[in-house]
Amino acid sequence: MHYVPFLKIKQGEFAALNNLTNEVFDRIKPYHLFVDDTNEVRKGSYFETFSKPMSKIYQEKKHSCFVDFSQFKSISAIDICEYFRAESFNFTIVIKNLLVDSQIAEYLKTKNPAENGIAILFDASQQYNFNELNLRLNKLKEFLGVDSSSIDLILQFGYITSSQFGYHVAAFEKFKNTIDGFEDFRNVIIGAGSFPKDLGNFKSGTVTQIPRYELQLFQVLQKTLVRSLVYGDFGNLHSVYDPEAGGFEGSASLKYTTDENFVIYRGSKPSEHAEGFGQYVTQCKSLISSTYFDGANFSFGDDQIYKCGNGLLSKTGNATTWITNTLNHHITKVSDQQLQ
Repeated sequence: MHYVPFLKIKQGEFAALNNLTNEVFDRIKPYHLFVDDTNEVRKGSYFETFSKPMSKIYQEKKHSCFVDFSQFKSISAIDICEYFRAESFNFTIVIKNLLVDSQIAEYLKTKNPAENGIAILFDASQQYNFNELNLRLNKLKEFLGVDSSSIDLILQFGYITSSQFGYHVAAFEKFKNTIDGFEDFRNVIIGAGSFPKDLGNFKSGTVTQIPRYELQLFQVLQKTLVRSLVYGDFGNLHSVYDPEAGGFEGSASLKYTTDENFVIYRGSKPSEHAEGFGQYVTQCKSLISSTYFDGANFSFGDDQIYKCGNGLLSKTGNATTWITNTLNHHITKVSDQQLQ
């Protein structure tokens, strides 16, 4: 496992994954945060809207993923797990902050395949009583009959900026030096994101680079260890899920990942601009003529950017389309990077 992209169960994210090459999928293990349906007028089953595309992806790619039900109330987690098991793809259940429902705990004990193990996620921005945490961790391992070699430890820092580096490094050091068996965990995954919640601070019509602070943090933390860490990020999406965000119209802005930065081609809201979503054509044309562009053959997303900029697409698409294209590029880019 080279890279863990943290994703929500949303159409754009699924499409980004579905259009990755097998070579890229071999280097990643996606993390899916299940979120409740925000579409009050949805037609058909909400379960089908994510279960079918998710099953298709993992059946075809023959890889596993992480599943996090900590924010999901719509459907029983056990029912979803049983459906996925029947569909014959592997998954690792995430237990957040060692808070696990008794039914899920029993399910893990009796049904979870041993080779998948479990993942335990801690919000690294919180303050923990490590004596209590270690006691609960060891009780959980004893109950499930697993040891640290069957557990992926995920330290999630959420949204970060450069001014917080010292705080994050100190928090990581506390986990490293205090949590039982740190060196023995199957993987230690660092998750963080620095892409802003909205683009209100960027002027329409401009091109701006912002640093990928999550990558910088990961590189700092890796230097403090002998064992390897696994890099995780939220792509070019904000790290904090806001269920209300889908109700607001965003700008038609192109977001492109380079080795060290995000490049933002800031557009206007489609309803307030004469070109509407056609702004993406102008932005893509600018991107493909720049030094940032990795070439049409780099990824599915890059191919779509190239075609859009050259007027080769029958439809420009909408915001979800461009989440798919730019996230597909991002995952391909990061999976190919030397992160250590």
